[in-house]
Amino acid sequence: FKLPAKDVVVSCRGEIAWKKNTEDNALVGMKLKEIDAAAKGEILEYAYKKWVERISCKN
Repeated sequence: FKLPAKDVVVSCRGEIAWKKNTEDNALVGMKLKEIDAAAKGEILEYAYKKWVERISCKN
């Protein structure tokens, strides 16, 4: 698993929750079962910032 906006790979365990095929790729949602706490924090912070940006653009 590669951390967003970083060149760091983190080992994790999980299940694929959903999959969406695109023209030349696939997107997947993961249900993480095991992950390093620091990496989890970085992922959640990244996702929160993206969510705030998205809802700010709608207003």
